[in-house]
Amino acid sequence: MTKTLLSSLALVTLLVLAGCDDKEGIKSEVISQKRDTEATKFSLELTDGHKLKVDRHEKGLHFEGEKGKVVLLNFFATWCPPCKAEIPHLVNLKSNYKDQFEVVGVLMEDSKTKGEIQKFIDTFDINFKIAISNENQKLAKALGGVKSIPFMILYDPQGNYFTHYVGAVPEEMIEFDIKRAMEKR
Repeated sequence: MTKTLLSSLALVTLLVLAGCDDKEGIKSEVISQKRDTEATKFSLELTDGHKLKVDRHEKGLHFEGEKGKVVLLNFFATWCPPCKAEIPHLVNLKSNYKDQFEVVGVLMEDSKTKGEIQKFIDTFDINFKIAISNENQKLAKALGGVKSIPFMILYDPQGNYFTHYVGAVPEEMIEFDIKRAMEKR
């Protein structure tokens, strides 16, 4: 009985810590090793109807309206169990660091309606921005492609790349990196 319980626990832990591979809503051309060096400007449509303008520069990304904030791009899909598992942690971090930190969820599915996405937001009490446009795929490709999800990239207050995460990671690790990135002011 104990051996079965330990095996089950190990399997669940592996699924939570691992990322999800390519599934139906992620375009295969985004999942590539080739970085799109041509694209430098993106206009991400957010669920609230606003646009988040993102400009790529040599060291990272500039997020219009997020000056002086640490920004975490979270590439995710609604069908991905590890993506869902980390949402409460991202909600908590956004609440704890309010005006110093922003999370931008970048949905990697094209097949979801705004109503389905809003239901997902409501179900998980998401308090951060969610980008839902075709530009999401272009941004992912420009950053080198998304090979598995969740995939997150952390930028310091100047928009410079700070670190990235593949798969679900502990909240404490992200928080530690947020604090270190804030020191870059």
